[in-house]
Amino acid sequence: KPQVRVSQNYPVQGLTREGEPLELTCAAFGKPQPTDMRWLRVDDEMPQHVVVSGSNLLISNLNKTDNGTYRCEASNVVGKSHADYMLFVYGT
Repeated sequence: KPQVRVSQNYPVQGLTREGEPLELTCAAFGKPQPTDMRWLRVDDEMPQHVVVSGSNLLISNLNKTDNGTYRCEASNVVGKSHADYMLFVYGT
């Protein structure tokens, strides 16, 4: 099964504040290399303003309604794995 890791590219200092952007990257490794990778939001719909581009997830203008768990799933012929990112947006 693949190994999946989610990393936060921006903000660099790690604190997610209202009005600021957030960029996450999903990295998946395995033998064979995972062929299918997707982002989803656990227990809720993905907000309309979220942009998913390949392995990246971008929220350009964070607000408190974006709070939640974002999951990257990756799969290959052996199986499917995921990694979660818990987003908590702080007030300005």
